[in-house]
Amino acid sequence: MIIDYSLYLIADSTRTPIQLLLPIVEEALTGGVTIVQYRDKISSDHDFKNSAKKVLAICRRAGIPMIVNDRIGIAMEIDADGVHLGQTDQHSAEVRSQLGSGKIVGMSAHTLAEAYQAEEEAFNYLGCGSVFPTTTKHDIRGILGIDGLERIAKSVNIPVVAIGGINTTNVVKLRDTGIAGIAVVSAILQARNPGRTAGELKDLLKRRA
Repeated sequence: MIIDYSLYLIADSTRTPIQLLLPIVEEALTGGVTIVQYRDKISSDHDFKNSAKKVLAICRRAGIPMIVNDRIGIAMEIDADGVHLGQTDQHSAEVRSQLGSGKIVGMSAHTLAEAYQAEEEAFNYLGCGSVFPTTTKHDIRGILGIDGLERIAKSVNIPVVAIGGINTTNVVKLRDTGIAGIAVVSAILQARNPGRTAGELKDLLKRRA
């Protein structure tokens, strides 16, 4: 399965209520988002599942994969396209034995050692950051920076997705770092025109100076 990670939207209902999040996701998909992760760190499993199913339905209509942050059981229940895990979560083989073959299993990596380990465990992709300072996560283990990101991206053979504080003003700095794409939260969720912003982000990243 070939996945396009070029513009990875983290649809986080912790900060954006689901009733506002859904139309933003739909609009962002028309602007060029290529994969969506649904994230909610505070809701009950019941509420998480109901919201995730709504996001999944939008992604299915657009033909775009949707993965779930952390909650493997819910990913299985709703037949999401995969999961994204943190360093404290399960190993890839354990997750695949639960989800079944053909699902996407991503891992967060903050260091080159973590990236090598994730590659060895056959994760599909890495989410690496934080590249720039960000307010969307409070458990950031320092700033990876552009140099750290490039070092990881050019040292492993699985796709690396840059994350953390990326927006239309700084995304150009990530050109030629070897990444497969960028993951954004606020840049799209707080945009006045999510679809247009999605298109701008993709264009700015791939455009040559």
